[in-house]
Amino acid sequence: MSQTETRTDTGKRLQQITQGSLLWLWAVGLTLGLTLVFSFNIVSRAQVAVTVGEPAVQDVAAPRSIAFASDVLTQQARDQAIASVGNVYTSPDLSIARAQISEALTFFNFIDVVRADTLAEEEDKLRYFRAIEDVSIDTEIGQQLLNLSNAEYTSVKDDVTRIISEVMREEIRDEPTALSEAKRSARTKFSFTLTQSQERIVTALVPQFIVPNSFFNTEATAARREEASEAVETQWQSVLQGQYIVRVGEE
Repeated sequence: MSQTETRTDTGKRLQQITQGSLLWLWAVGLTLGLTLVFSFNIVSRAQVAVTVGEPAVQDVAAPRSIAFASDVLTQQARDQAIASVGNVYTSPDLSIARAQISEALTFFNFIDVVRADTLAEEEDKLRYFRAIEDVSIDTEIGQQLLNLSNAEYTSVKDDVTRIISEVMREEIRDEPTALSEAKRSARTKFSFTLTQSQERIVTALVPQFIVPNSFFNTEATAARREEASEAVETQWQSVLQGQYIVRVGEE
């Protein structure tokens, strides 16, 4: 074989090897490219199946960090603001105090008549006392009322009406606790110039004339609570990338 033919064969082999190498590299590059494309599509199209009201079947994590306006947190803040507003009551109605004083005076006018009845026996007078509808007088208090001198009796009347006027000037809300406290306060306001017998009569009678003079104001309460709710700003929720939003089993 001549030297020229040898060189020709060698060139052909090198050309074949080069072409084969390029073809192999192209195939490898194509494979890698397709793998990346399909992998990207699979990841980007992955969806999490979560149904509202049903337990999650897998953990759900945030794909990225985000801050968003939370309706849930905003509503919770509004509910707290509403709950912080107490009931609103009307101002003390002084006409109720005047009515209670008038009722007390009417009561004592009846007691005056019974005390002045010289024909009725004591038991009859006590029965008259027990027949009074709005004021309770037990036997002991009734006997003490009958046994008071005119001066002592006048002092009792004056003290009862004074205490009613004083206590009923203050706010007495139409609720059990407030009314009970007002009655308790009234029992402690008797004059120290009274005798023990007079004191017992006053402390037994005066609480029965103490009534509420301040009442729940529905419209004002609703308005204040609405104002408190509207004053709440939108609440924001921050979620970091990778932070779990829902865990397995949570709804």
